[in-house]
Amino acid sequence: MNRLMWYGFLAVVVLGVVESGPVEAGIVLTANVAGSQSSLVAKVTTENFDSFKTGIKTSLTTAVGSISSPGLAIDAADQYGGAGGTGNFIVVGAQSGQTSMTLTLNGAQAYFGFWWSAADSLNKIQFYSSDQLIGTFDSAMASGALGSGYLGNPNNGQDSSEKFAYLNFFGSNGTTFDKIVFSNASTGTGFESDNWSVLATAVTPQYPGNPISGFTAVPEPSSMILCLSGLVAIVGVRRRLTSPSSPGLP
Repeated sequence: MNRLMWYGFLAVVVLGVVESGPVEAGIVLTANVAGSQSSLVAKVTTENFDSFKTGIKTSLTTAVGSISSPGLAIDAADQYGGAGGTGNFIVVGAQSGQTSMTLTLNGAQAYFGFWWSAADSLNKIQFYSSDQLIGTFDSAMASGALGSGYLGNPNNGQDSSEKFAYLNFFGSNGTTFDKIVFSNASTGTGFESDNWSVLATAVTPQYPGNPISGFTAVPEPSSMILCLSGLVAIVGVRRRLTSPSSPGLP
């Protein structure tokens, strides 16, 4: 076996180890049809924020978990938010003077959905499991994947230049999450949302809504370690084969 064949054999072995390892967890992102403002998933628990007084808050205990923030706002329905055109919605950014809030869920969840109103490219969501980041929502990519039918507030026809959509995040391959961080990169715009819904059990056999781009998963540490270990092994063998003291392979 010559050296080239030997390297090829090692590469196949390493790839086989990586491929046969645990299936990488992930999250599937879908959007309900334009105009939809609530989850289509059965048996979810939903928080619509209507029971809270409007104003600036630093913490909230909700139906889906506890929220902490340097400053979030509960606002009455207007051109930027408020599912159904009534009640309240939650927001960080321009309306609150602060840029982030953290939702600590009531246990591990396999589904999260929310009405994303007045969509802004500065909006960002990060999903965590046991303080390990598992993926990030890319608002600019998601907004670009939504057609023109999502433009404008479906309740009053206002804010015609921004998109409004109900988004669903489904844990796949056993993925769950227990913390979600919402942020907006500036206090010049807002991250408005409503009708937060969760479900602890996996949604099967198919996901409601239309799949869209906009979610970037973080590779599992175990998969990265397997790959790096394989590469290190190949480099080690190569050094042995090219060492002056090594007889090499025929």
